Amino acid sequence: MSSTSIEDLLAKDAINSCLNNYALGMDLRNADRFRQAWHEDGVWEINSAVGDRPLRGRGHAGITETVHALWAMQQLVLHATTNHEIHITSDGRATGQAHAVVLGVTSSGAVFADAVVYPEDRLELRDGTWRLTYRLVEVGMHAELPDSALLQLFIGAGGAFGPANK
Repeated sequence: MSSTSIEDLLAKDAINSCLNNYALGMDLRNADRFRQAWHEDGVWEINSAVGDRPLRGRGHAGITETVHALWAMQQLVLHATTNHEIHITSDGRATGQAHAVVLGVTSSGAVFADAVVYPEDRLELRDGTWRLTYRLVEVGMHAELPDSALLQLFIGAGGAFGPANK
């Protein structure tokens, strides 16, 4: 059994806070919080299962533009992220992977479900703060669900996660 240092546990906790800024910033449509997950030179890539083409943002300006493009396609979104795996690879660097189920409502009112994998996360500790330098998002399955009124009500369209609560 390998031992984990207190420093590694503290780093993993800080990285989890960074990743929560990503998910909650996206879900609550809070661009400032979402940007807090990224270093200024970060790169965010999303495969073509989202929209009609791959999306890519570089730097805070590009990442903000990309998240706004996603928000234009969605009335609301909710990430349920799990299976985070974080490896501290060297002083001030880490890699990770995770899965997410993403539920939401498109701009046209259709409820959707996505199966998402974050197969490549790269993070760095700079000026005492862990943030993403790179994230690859692979949307493995996108499905629009029929009879969405009940599900919309269930996941809170117009409620805590909806556009009425910006």
